[in-house]
Amino acid sequence: MGLPSGGTYVNLLFIPLTPISISSIPHYVLTLTVGTGGTVDGEIQMVYQDGKRSHVLSFTGTPDASARSIAIVTTAPTPGLTPGGVPESSLAVGSKISATYDGTSITFANCSTYLHWVSYAAAEAPGAANPKACTFTLQSSN
Repeated sequence: MGLPSGGTYVNLLFIPLTPISISSIPHYVLTLTVGTGGTVDGEIQMVYQDGKRSHVLSFTGTPDASARSIAIVTTAPTPGLTPGGVPESSLAVGSKISATYDGTSITFANCSTYLHWVSYAAAEAPGAANPKACTFTLQSSN
């Protein structure tokens, strides 16, 4: 199982108890593009209940097919702000993070340390925190 040729991935911060439309709950969206040289470019956005989007972080990365991992470096622009005025991400441009992947998902290592709403969800409801809070699942591929 390799890295898809690109696509849109969705991350649900809270797993709903009953099936509902994804557009009615806050969630992260990852857009991934794989270049001709094998490197990846990505952007994570926060989608709020009202449909508004906020930039969280952009990155470039180098996949390692044998380890099914991606070495990531964050790029400009700086993150957007939450409605409360807090940065969407605590990472500065040039920060190094990592992710692993399979054929249908990408999981960012320790994302609760730098993605505001993942850390907020864990702090607000630690017993009900999403065990896959750092996993983005492929919704559509390029």
